[in-house]
Amino acid sequence: MITRLWRGWTTTQNADAYERFLLSELFPSMRSIPGFRGADVLRRHESAAVAFVTLTRFDSLDDIREFAGDDYEVPVLEPQALALLSHYDEQALHFDTASFTPDPGRFSLAVQLGAPSSRSASSTIRPSGPRT
Repeated sequence: MITRLWRGWTTTQNADAYERFLLSELFPSMRSIPGFRGADVLRRHESAAVAFVTLTRFDSLDDIREFAGDDYEVPVLEPQALALLSHYDEQALHFDTASFTPDPGRFSLAVQLGAPSSRSASSTIRPSGPRT
């Protein structure tokens, strides 16, 4: 899997509208792209602007080329996004991706032991099972 990383910034006033556009319009419309596997949005307030990092996942670079064209490192920007962004990176970066998802059963005991405020600062809850 390949993750495509791209950054853009909005004004504080446009941040909510931009996030809504990504999550309710752009990313859902990408479901029809062969090899598209999902997306995440990271958001961070920086003084007078709001920074966004989009992480889109595809099966391969060929799938990204289908989406972005032969010059696949050039960002694909919809008119609505351009209207909301104050500035953005002119290059998208691509990374081979490996993922880890914890087994929810291994960590359920930690949740049952109590809220973090009920533990002392020095206590640590470790998952059961072998360590690797």
